[in-house]
Amino acid sequence: MKIAVIGTGYVGLVTAAGLAEFGHTVIGTDKDSEKIEQTSRGTAPIYELGLDELLKRNLAKGTLTFTADVDGAIRAAGVIFVCVGTPQDENGRADMSQVEGVSGRYFVGSREAEPSEEALDQELAEGFWRACEGLAGLRTA
Repeated sequence: MKIAVIGTGYVGLVTAAGLAEFGHTVIGTDKDSEKIEQTSRGTAPIYELGLDELLKRNLAKGTLTFTADVDGAIRAAGVIFVCVGTPQDENGRADMSQVEGVSGRYFVGSREAEPSEEALDQELAEGFWRACEGLAGLRTA
């Protein structure tokens, strides 16, 4: 299965490397071109035990690639993981603006009115659980 991972920070990079290790073809994408260059060389910009080895092994096998071309990665993939930052806002709640930015730009059709925050929360939760149900069949190796 071809998978795109949008965002190659801690969550996205580990997800991309792990899915590639399971045998999937994974395209990691990020708006940070320096991060893309570094990970494409098999060096993680974060520390996670064994991550550099996973990157190098899967880059060499061709199951893992990195690109700054988000549009191309999305078009090439059958499954997309959005792993962008969700820092806390001033009230301690997750700041979903980066998730909403990616979702609004790439996945959400035009709407006449903005949905309520409760509707968005419900929509995100339902999408998350649908994705989790589908993960049972993801491992190919």
